[in-house]
Amino acid sequence: MIERDFIMRLIRQFLEALNEFLSSPKKDKSEDIIMMYNTYVGPSEFLHGDDIQSIIKSFDKYGEGERLYRMEMLAELYLAESKINEKERESLLRKSYILFQYINANSNTYSFDRINKIQYIAGILNTLSDNN
Repeated sequence: MIERDFIMRLIRQFLEALNEFLSSPKKDKSEDIIMMYNTYVGPSEFLHGDDIQSIIKSFDKYGEGERLYRMEMLAELYLAESKINEKERESLLRKSYILFQYINANSNTYSFDRINKIQYIAGILNTLSDNN
């Protein structure tokens, strides 16, 4: 019960910070996004530099009740960063897509929001690959 309360409080805090990040009028948000990675999901250098399978494996350190929630926070961060980081956009979208798909396949909870994000990201990736 305490673990579940902790993760729910963490998610609420994360969503508030993410909303603030997305609505911020600041032009350069790179330091803010790095802080969010480091605060909520892990070292930004690792999460940007490693392959997605290693990143997924790194979440094994969390308990069953926390792992997928933390992965979903990371998927949300990748998606948010893809909107401000044009250079890494496609890579961030691919990582976000894979994570959302993994969560969807391994979660006991059906989420319309997650399905919509998977479809949204797939559409963007298809458009990007059509333009290349």
